[in-house]
Formats: sequence, C-alpha cells, structure tokens
Amino acid sequence: MMRLQTTEKKYENAFWRISKYIDSTIIHYVENCISCGICYEACPAYHIDKRYAPATIGEWFRRFYRRYMNIAGRILRKLMHAYPITPENLAKASEYAYRCTNCGLCYMVCAAGIDSGALACLTRALIREADHAPQILKTLEELEVSGKYLTPKVEEAYSKFIEEAKKILGHDVPVNDRDKAFLIPVSVVDILFAKDAVIGTMKILDKLGLSWTIPERPIGIRPPIGYASGNLSAAAGMIRTLYAYAQSLNVKAILVVDCGYMYPMLRFEGPYIAEVPQPCKILSIVEVLEDYAERGLVHPVKSTDLVTWHDPCMLMRRGGVETPKHILEEAAILTLPKNHGKYATCCGGGAHMFFLQEDVLKKLDEVLDTNLADYCKKDRFVREIAEFALKIAEHRAEELLNTGAKVILTACTSCIYMIRKSVEHSALPFVEVKHISEYLAGKI
Repeated sequence: MMRLQTTEKKYENAFWRISKYIDSTIIHYVENCISCGICYEACPAYHIDKRYAPATIGEWFRRFYRRYMNIAGRILRKLMHAYPITPENLAKASEYAYRCTNCGLCYMVCAAGIDSGALACLTRALIREADHAPQILKTLEELEVSGKYLTPKVEEAYSKFIEEAKKILGHDVPVNDRDKAFLIPVSVVDILFAKDAVIGTMKILDKLGLSWTIPERPIGIRPPIGYASGNLSAAAGMIRTLYAYAQSLNVKAILVVDCGYMYPMLRFEGPYIAEVPQPCKILSIVEVLEDYAERGLVHPVKSTDLVTWHDPCMLMRRGGVETPKHILEEAAILTLPKNHGKYATCCGGGAHMFFLQEDVLKKLDEVLDTNLADYCKKDRFVREIAEFALKIAEHRAEELLNTGAKVILTACTSCIYMIRKSVEHSALPFVEVKHISEYLAGKI
C-alpha cells in the first residue's frame, strides 16, 4: 500500500511541476470548450482518423486538470470525468496528444478562442515530466541540454559546412563576430537537412549589404528541442543560452532560417518560459526578404517558374508572418493553394513529428553516435505516429500539387522534409520542394 501511494504521489508531483505553465489563458482553454465540433474539420489529425479531433485531444489535459485543480473534480471525480495520473492513463493520453502537430488551425476557427494545441503541448509536457515520453525525444533533449550532441562527427560536419560556404560565398565565413546585424543560429539539423537554405541566406544577406555571423559550433540539435520532447524547463534553459550568446556578440537580431518551432519559441514564448528579456530582435529570413521587396530595395531576376508557397504553421499562425507575396511575385509566377495564409493546411511535420521519422533519425545517428533509428523500429507507438504524420503530409502535398506549380517553396526544414517525401511518392516526383532562401539566392 505504501509503494502504491508513493507511485501515485510521484505522478501527482509531475502535474504540479508543470502547473506553473497553467495561467489564466490555459484555464480559459480548459474550462470553456463546449465540444461544439467547429474545430473538427479544420484539424489535420481529424481528417486522418475521426477519433483525434481537437476537443478530444485537449480533453485529456482537462481530465487531469479537473482531478488536481478543480474542486468539483477533486470531490466527484468520475462524475466530473476527473482522471488520476497513472501509467495507464498516460498511455491513453499519449495516443491523442502525440497526434497533434500544434498547427493552430483549431484555434483559428474556434468561436470561443480555444487552443487545443496548447493543451496537447501541456499534456506532452506532463507525459515527459512523468518520464513516459518516447525514448527518442528524451535522448535528443538530453543530448542538447548536456552539450553531448557536439560529437567529433558533428564538429567535422560543421567544419565541412563552413568550408563549403566559404567556397560558395567567395570569402571567409564570419564566426563569433561581434556587432553584426544578424546572428544565424546554425544547428545540427541545419547542417544535415537545410545546408543549402542557410548558405542561400548568407548569399542573400551579402547581396543586401547586411552583416552577419554564425556560432563557432552548432547551437543545439534544433533548439529549443525541449519544446519537441515536452520538457519546457529544458526549452527554457536553451532559450536562455541562446539569448545570452546573442547578447555577448551584441548583434541586432537573431535571424531564424529554419522557421519551425524555433521562431515562435524565441520570439513569443521565450521571455515567458525562460523568464528573461529578449536581448535583441528575433526575425525570420522571410520577414527580411518581404520587407526589402515591399520597400523596393530588392529586385530579383524574374523567371517563368510557376511556384506555390506553403505557409509553415509555426511561422504563419503561431508567428504571424504573412505569405511573402511581394518577393515571390517579383521572382516568379506565384499561384497559391486553396488553403493558404492563416488557414493553410498543416504538412504533418510540426512539434515532435519530424524527429520520429526513420530517415531523419538515421542521418542524426550518423553524427550523434546514437541508435535512434533502432528505437524507431522497435517502438510500435513511434512508428504509428510517424506514419500518421506522413498521411497528414500527403494530404497537404496533394493540395500543393493541385496548383500545377513546378516548384513548392516554404521556410521550414520540417515542412520541406515532409512535403518532399510526399511528392516523391506521388505521380509528380519531378516537382521541386525548396526553401525560399535556396530558391532566391541566385536571383537577387
């Protein structure tokens, strides 16, 4: 009996540790959903499996919340659908929470302004705090936090990346330089999956006469990876590290090339969860390009390419960065998919999804000296989530291919990977999927 009580207390303590993130906004999300169903059709997960609607995904956090923070739930329990945190209930919650990409579409259409994605993130945070998160995500998080991701192979890959950039740019790559306009926080994922996008960004900044620098070593695996694993404390620590580094270099802005979760985490969530002020501006390369195009300061060479644009969820809905129409219309013939802008369909790569793909893990294994791909093969749950994400990606890829465009552009490493993989398996594998910086680097 004593052991049972100790176990129950352990899981209850996990809830109280993440309760510091439950503010008045989260309480609104918890208390005011009436399960009207408006959000269902907007949700990419719901289109794959009708069990995983936003309201039902968010309901798992509500059940735990009622048990520990709602008076009626603490007293009436089953009558109030107030669930204790147990291994069995955490496993059930995982089935729902890990199918949410936190794309934010449910929030856009909800009449009451309920963000079920935020509740899914908190559910994953609770699962991680209770030590029930997938081992792959825990391993990546622990490597980034401890700095052990900086293996000899990572160092070698980074040196090769700098040498390649030097040859393409025709000059030395500024490393750890102070008082520059931009710090490009190059990560391990950048050099493995987005090398052309980063070098393309460097070329564009050079042509625009904007100074920049990069770190002497990769900053994290894909910081703050604690967001993907559910460890918000780890995410906060990485944000503080990145802020402090930018401040030490006295740069004017941190320029995000991989506009996945890094952008909203650094720009909007960072000061809140890290409890420190931003040291400088946080900008996306998309914002810089569009700003220069709107002001008539850049005129790319016009091509006859028919291109379309995929708005990354974290950049558009979570970050508020509009579709870069000015720069793209100057550079090519732009055609947009039916669902674009604030209502763009998710590609399935959000949150943790990218890191559960076997191909991604194999490339990470090569430099991190890990066996993450083996975990993927052995873990049925991880495989199911990875396959689920690819089904979401196929749905979005079909929308983009229906535009007739021969080039699909976006600004997120996850989006590029997921859409490219879906296009390769489609009837139109010759369609290119590129980062906007890679595409425009030779046109400005």
